[in-house]
Amino acid sequence: MLANIVEKWCLRGWYKNQKIPDLCGGAEQLQMFFTLAELNLRIRELLIELNLKPFKQLPGTRRSAFEQLDEPALKPLPKQSFVFAEFIKARVNVDYHIICKGHAYSVPHQLARQEVEVQATEHCVTIYANGKVVASHARKHTRGFTTLAVHMPERHRHHQDWTPERLLNWANDIGQEVYCFIQSLLDSKEHPEQAYRASLGLLNLQREYGTERLNNACAHARNIGGYRLKNVRSILQSGKDLMPLEPQLKQTTGPLHDDHENIRGAICYQ
Repeated sequence: MLANIVEKWCLRGWYKNQKIPDLCGGAEQLQMFFTLAELNLRIRELLIELNLKPFKQLPGTRRSAFEQLDEPALKPLPKQSFVFAEFIKARVNVDYHIICKGHAYSVPHQLARQEVEVQATEHCVTIYANGKVVASHARKHTRGFTTLAVHMPERHRHHQDWTPERLLNWANDIGQEVYCFIQSLLDSKEHPEQAYRASLGLLNLQREYGTERLNNACAHARNIGGYRLKNVRSILQSGKDLMPLEPQLKQTTGPLHDDHENIRGAICYQ
């Protein structure tokens, strides 16, 4: 509406390079503006004059009509500025996390594999399930994981006092092979908490089989590419850890023999 009014009273005359009819009945010469600020200032002046110009068939002006009808119905502006938010659909992974812009945020573990709605602002990520807020996190703009303890299953909460560094220190005290095995377990999971149970189960095998056998069993398991707790336990139960470690077969590609009778040689292609 405002653009139409401005075009009618101001821009039409400029485009046609003619005199502009003044709002007060006179005439204005074509005006030239060299900055946007100058143009906006002139538009504001003309808009004020237009709002004060009396109606032709109704009493009053646009200004008086605004003060009588619109202004009393206006509400105060919100105290907080408008916050832009994105809404996306996401499915909860089996590890009770959703991915939003490359970062993983936890939700109650009961929602695993369910679809939720994510509201993401610059500073906050809010997750809804069936129209209700189920989780809220501070927004992180880097890759990684944000996990709340209340969202974890009971079995994961028991492992909260553990850290990857503490597990690796214990493993290093047992032996280098155990250390490498635990490191592989931790690296295989999207976040370390998921590997705590298997790591603690492996380290506790030391009580039953001793340090040397556990270290040898981890070496055998790593040799065959078995990086699971049941692989190490199976080796210990079968006694394979007491046997010499079998060397890994490496595929070698030696040079082709060029002296075979079926090979014609480069001279045939000259």
